[in-house]
Amino acid sequence: MQKPITTLPVGDLRCVAPELQFSLSFPASQENPLTSSAGLPSTPLTRAHSIEDVFDAEDEMLKMPQVELPVRHIFSPGVYARELTIFAGCALTGAVHRLEQLNILSAGKMRLLVDGEFRDIEAPYTVVSPPGTKRIAVALTDCVWTTILGTEETDPAEIERHFVCKTREEYLEWHSQSQQLSLPLE
Repeated sequence: MQKPITTLPVGDLRCVAPELQFSLSFPASQENPLTSSAGLPSTPLTRAHSIEDVFDAEDEMLKMPQVELPVRHIFSPGVYARELTIFAGCALTGAVHRLEQLNILSAGKMRLLVDGEFRDIEAPYTVVSPPGTKRIAVALTDCVWTTILGTEETDPAEIERHFVCKTREEYLEWHSQSQQLSLPLE
């Protein structure tokens, strides 16, 4: 018998139960959402996925049981690192970051949305995410994902308020303001 999963808040990440039948980019088998119905590793579809696709998937994911993932907050002068342990089988999304940030997969393997397409990546993997990036992933094994930000702030809640948009509404407001700032003056 499978043990129940308790719904818990997980900050700016949304992680759903490992048995999630999630299929934004690949057909999942009924037995394992990480493989195709033939039992082979799934392959991504060719179409690119937008940030709206990720928000839509997140809306569906939030209707399912949530699991809490361990987070470590690490500080050094001018640098904040948020290290997240992701359990095998979890599908999750991250918040939209307002500023460029560095992300490192230091352990494990996952299927990750990169530049609008799903890719299977494995540690070591490093990517610089531009402002406005919202990621979605499925952990194929247990993983460790670290986001690194430049800041003197040491309160994780304050860092979150400054660096991320947690909801679609916050993102749309931030995006609108960003677009207005980039318009040429007449």
